[in-house]
Amino acid sequence: MISLKRISAWCFIVCFATLIPSVLYIKVIDELAAGVLAGMIVVGCIVNGGWKRYRMLWLLMGIITLYTVYSIAVTHYNTVGSIMVDAVIESKPFVPFIAFMVIRPEFTAAERKVLMFIAVANCVICAGALCGGMPAVRPVVNHPAYAGAFIYVSILVLCYLRSRSTVRLRGVILVFSVIMLIMGLLCGRSKFYGYAVLFVFFMFFYRPGMMRSLSLRHVCVLLIFAVSTVAVGWNKFSYYFLTGGSERFDPEVIESFARPVLYITGAQVMADHIPFGSGLASFASYASSKPYSSLYHEYGIDKVYGLSEANSDFICDAYYPLLAQFGIAGVVLFVAFFVYIYRRVARYTRIRGVRGRMSFATGMLCIGFVLIESTGSTMLVQPGGQIAMMLLGLICGDAPEVEPSPGKNTKPEVIYG
Repeated sequence: MISLKRISAWCFIVCFATLIPSVLYIKVIDELAAGVLAGMIVVGCIVNGGWKRYRMLWLLMGIITLYTVYSIAVTHYNTVGSIMVDAVIESKPFVPFIAFMVIRPEFTAAERKVLMFIAVANCVICAGALCGGMPAVRPVVNHPAYAGAFIYVSILVLCYLRSRSTVRLRGVILVFSVIMLIMGLLCGRSKFYGYAVLFVFFMFFYRPGMMRSLSLRHVCVLLIFAVSTVAVGWNKFSYYFLTGGSERFDPEVIESFARPVLYITGAQVMADHIPFGSGLASFASYASSKPYSSLYHEYGIDKVYGLSEANSDFICDAYYPLLAQFGIAGVVLFVAFFVYIYRRVARYTRIRGVRGRMSFATGMLCIGFVLIESTGSTMLVQPGGQIAMMLLGLICGDAPEVEPSPGKNTKPEVIYG
């Protein structure tokens, strides 16, 4: 048998170390990582006979294959080449998750120190760039949104390492994470404000079992956090979807902004193509812009700024509109996938001890990052989203195979020093 744990562990380290350069200088790192992990899966199946362990991957490949055939034979809004490219892109976030969940790489003490150093360096570099304004941000990560997202992804890695650290180091990591979270607010993204609220909730207020026995105090805390999340993001939501920067709602203004047009048209596309959507490379994906999908002409949005054939910069601007390509069936599969992840992560709530609580909190923060980030970017199919999906794979793979019974005195695993 061939042990794939060491290779996958270093694949994660390399991807994390190249997170910042991936924006401007090493743009293919996520494709290379997904290719390496896919190759490892093939080796694991052929050499180690692990075919049954990758059942989720075969299900994923079957779904993508069916959508590829459907896109070519039925809808065909784009070329065969662009459809094949989109099939690879849309599979990319899920391959790392499945690989890490099954292989379950373990980091040595030295590797955990390397990861901690990289996380700290990423946070400091991005925070420093934000402090320097756009002249400092552009040569580093090109846009403040990336700086904020990378700070938060690095904090997620620190949270994962924190659950496997000594008591003293856990305190240091928490303090540093809070400081970097505050610095990340300089990115000015409403999404980051949402991350910050979730971080504070899960790290300082949430306790296992509180959702099953809600007291008045718990209800008040949840309401405060819900209101806070809406409040910090309302200005940007209003700008993009209601007022367009004006003082009041104007139905005419909304048509000139790419993101709301993508959401509104995406809903129309989904309603017109029940149940499997418009097909791959047809709408709101990178592959739908190169070559230009005929669907944009069909729905009359080919003249909207940022969505036209001559200027398609904003076509790939959010992940959720992209689900129109997969239709209602795809939305159901997307929701089912994250419900599955939640149920795997939730098994930690029955594990007593620090590691169980921290692993659950980290898993929930990763899920929150992916779902919130997808409202206004396609980070899920980019290196930042890949790191989050790898972390989710690590956490799900480390979760108990079977949820312990309520009366069982389950002991936590050993906390690494």
